[in-house]
Amino acid sequence: MDRLSSLKVFLRTIDLGSFSAAARDLGMSPQMAGKHVDALEARFGTALLHRSTRRLSLTEAGRIFARGARRTLDAADAMDASVEHLTDLPCGTLRVSMPSSLGRCRIIPNLPAFRTAYPHIKLDVILTDRLVDMTGEGIDIGIRIGELRDSELAVHGLAPFRIAAFASPGYVQAHGMPSDPHELERHGCLKYAFESYPEPNLWVFTKGDARIEINPPHALTINDTTSLINLALIDAGVVLTGEVNVANEIAAGRLLRLLPDYDGPARPLNLLFHRRRLLSPRERVFIDWIVALLG
Repeated sequence: MDRLSSLKVFLRTIDLGSFSAAARDLGMSPQMAGKHVDALEARFGTALLHRSTRRLSLTEAGRIFARGARRTLDAADAMDASVEHLTDLPCGTLRVSMPSSLGRCRIIPNLPAFRTAYPHIKLDVILTDRLVDMTGEGIDIGIRIGELRDSELAVHGLAPFRIAAFASPGYVQAHGMPSDPHELERHGCLKYAFESYPEPNLWVFTKGDARIEINPPHALTINDTTSLINLALIDAGVVLTGEVNVANEIAAGRLLRLLPDYDGPARPLNLLFHRRRLLSPRERVFIDWIVALLG
């Protein structure tokens, strides 16, 4: 078996905690993922993982090997980047992590244009709302909403993620257009639920120096913004979400912004990449593309 592929499987297995999770992430069967690790163990004549029915854990040899495997893959990536710079041809695999709603609503619909412009780049997109360990999970570029904690990552600030309330013309016709945030307490509101979301029960608006917090009764709570937007499109209620998530629906008149005289929260939106290594051409062109798309 290809040793670099086996190293990738081994590291993804310990990062994600199981052969099945690593296999899904890498596009192979769990049996094949297990064979890659078996081949490494056979090569060194020692176990790298403790296997049980409940979890996997590293042996002492596995911990030493994992550190060396990460250095080896980093060196291979650096070599690939050096060759790419010589040819200046963006190519190879690019692993990108992004928030689920932003990805589904704004970025993924535009990816065919990126693929047309750069057909030699293979994109591996991970949609998730959890905090991703970019180094540990082998992510090349990350897009994050909110404050940052990773000091080892380079940051390119994008346009702020501005949040507002939206509803369909049909909903407004049936229930009226609110003129004050407190009026939303009499509307059917569609709420986003996520364990790390700040102030999940409050909708916050500002006007000048005034801050208005309301806790509207929820018609429905879902932990997926895209589903809430789809419900708002069929007149099911009011959704509070990022303006960029519904830019196409606003432009087409399928959703209306409510309370235009009031501002919702504005959260930082950042593009993250690794500071310690030279950016490859594929990373550079994707960064430029995202900056042009999101501001």
